[in-house]
Amino acid sequence: MPVPPSLPGLAALPFAERLMLWTMRAWVMGVHRGNPTTTQIEAAFAKAGVQEAAEDLERFMVTFARGASRQIAVDCICKQQVSADERRLLDILSCHQHGRALDALALLRSMMHPRQAAAASWEAGKLADRIKAVGYLLDPAEADRKAPVPSGADEWAKLPHTLH
Repeated sequence: MPVPPSLPGLAALPFAERLMLWTMRAWVMGVHRGNPTTTQIEAAFAKAGVQEAAEDLERFMVTFARGASRQIAVDCICKQQVSADERRLLDILSCHQHGRALDALALLRSMMHPRQAAAASWEAGKLADRIKAVGYLLDPAEADRKAPVPSGADEWAKLPHTLH
């Protein structure tokens, strides 16, 4: 199913967003397939000059996965489209980088159980700060954009879920 036209494809994303999306997708694939991708994620961050971000990503993704209140659409690393959930994950990091922690928490609460959302927001903030410290800024305009948010269970069921 094609991505909604309001969401740009992978090629349209700036490098920092492609890096974060690739590492999040790789993490999910590794967990789902039972084949750890830690080495590849560390290598990607090392090549980008921010190897320490691999541990921050691990903590954020573990916290996020444990508290998710529904299936999250995170695609394969080869997929060229960006899902609405992937866009939200990038927006969460962007909000933290631009001093909007409450907005990041609100986005997380739309995907997670409330208690776990606070812990995930803390971890997301650390990851966002780490990549910002080396000059990787995620676009704040994207976090302001309104992604399509289903209003009920029937609408969520219609979304493509492509977890591997």
